[in-house]
Amino acid sequence: MNVLGLLPESTDAQALTKLSFLDDELSALMRRGVRFHTVGHSGIGRECNHFVRHTHPRKRKLGTSFDAVWSSLRYRGCDALASNSVVERIELVRIQRSIERIVRAEKIDLIHSHWARPSGTAGALAKRLTGVPLVITLRGADVFEVPEIGYGKYDDAYFRRRLRYAFQMADRIIGISSAVIERAHTLGAIPSKTCVIHKGVDHESFSPGNQGDAKQRLDLSDAPTILFVGNLGPQKGVRDLLEAFQVVRQHVPETRLVICGKGPLEEEIQEFRDIHGLKSHLELRGFVGRSLLPSYFQACDVFVLPSVTEAAGNVLLEAAACERPAVGSRVGGIPEYISDGETGLLCEPRNPGNLAERILCLLRDSSAAAEMGRKARVRVVESFSFDRMVDQLLSVYRDVL
Repeated sequence: MNVLGLLPESTDAQALTKLSFLDDELSALMRRGVRFHTVGHSGIGRECNHFVRHTHPRKRKLGTSFDAVWSSLRYRGCDALASNSVVERIELVRIQRSIERIVRAEKIDLIHSHWARPSGTAGALAKRLTGVPLVITLRGADVFEVPEIGYGKYDDAYFRRRLRYAFQMADRIIGISSAVIERAHTLGAIPSKTCVIHKGVDHESFSPGNQGDAKQRLDLSDAPTILFVGNLGPQKGVRDLLEAFQVVRQHVPETRLVICGKGPLEEEIQEFRDIHGLKSHLELRGFVGRSLLPSYFQACDVFVLPSVTEAAGNVLLEAAACERPAVGSRVGGIPEYISDGETGLLCEPRNPGNLAERILCLLRDSSAAAEMGRKARVRVVESFSFDRMVDQLLSVYRDVL
């Protein structure tokens, strides 16, 4: 089966995509016989067993391509190209033609767009010309919005038109949680086309380990440890976590907070640490590679994901696979990944006091926390395995062909 995957491209010749969890997903599908093609602007071509990365032709200067201008005007009746920017319309047509060329030359069986925009729109335009089936996976950032923190642009009529067009052209729309699909329905997705495929985790790579050994490997103290892994942006609730940490320290002063990730709030976190004299209690470890992540989960006592908005959260499954209980916000798809009171605890979003209370529940009762961790791993193995996710994806592929 030849699949054209429209997804964030990597500028790293060694990586398949820009995101490690997508690399894992594609690799698992390739092991099952799927041959993937991708396309991007980076100029880095790549071909190996079951994976081919194509590149778009170089951009031409505006005004040098009569054909591109004519095409952009010819498609002016298409909602997906309904933009006041002629330059943007020309770029969409250029990308569409590049995809169309690959579809025909490589005998592509199916187009799989990851995120509804922009790749969903590009896939819809390509399907319009080639008739090749289109699958779109929604991953949250393409449908959720939190205007007060500048997250999402769906009050913009242009973006909504693009989404509706992509949804209209798709043969199947996958959401990584029921919350994502429910949101997609409000944006125009047809319910009969939608399905939920929860994320999966490699529970062999992410597995329980000795906490003391993990802390020694990572040069962490023996103190109770709270762990956060993710993008350091306002949507992840990092500011709430910092406030909650101060409350936790009033009750368990020796507690440490370890933050792994990069993002726009990194300097703000460093300033918070310095102002409050937390240099020995709050550690910023920056970006952590996949090979080290299991050790971080094994080393912590509690994993936290206090997001303001969240489609699912791969890190919740990774923590659970390592037998660590999690505290997560009651938003989006998080309640589908944490069974409250069984595998972890849910807290109210944007409520540092409630977040601190839930963290303290686990720090104060280590036996209850350990039992939640054990149940979390059992649930992951039974319901969130990588094999289960891949089986469901392949089933969708077969259904639309």
